[in-house]
Amino acid sequence: PQLISASIKLELDSGAADATLSKGLSWMRRAMYLTRYTTSNVKMTAKRLLSGIPGTYRDGDEMKSHVYACLALDRGRSNGAAASPMVQQPFLQTLLARLATQDGSRHVLEMLHSLRAHLVA
Repeated sequence: PQLISASIKLELDSGAADATLSKGLSWMRRAMYLTRYTTSNVKMTAKRLLSGIPGTYRDGDEMKSHVYACLALDRGRSNGAAASPMVQQPFLQTLLARLATQDGSRHVLEMLHSLRAHLVA
């Protein structure tokens, strides 16, 4: 089993803490239940994530941690290994290649909808 977490940072307004909390919960609801996945915004997100990977490769200390995680942890069961740029880069490139075809896009969107259904069930 894998772990998923989400967080939102809120700056509390001293006079309206309840309103701030309500706004944060509204954002979480919108993200979890109301977001519509489209091929274009999944592509945009994948490209944005992919563009950040070269910076990670240039950070020696961070890369040391990623290499250690990949060597020491089970890649199929560990979030630490799965989050490594050495795993993420090929995954994102494959994802973008799938999104380039109509059948691939349909499959990716179906998988995202299925994941959301499992998360909010």
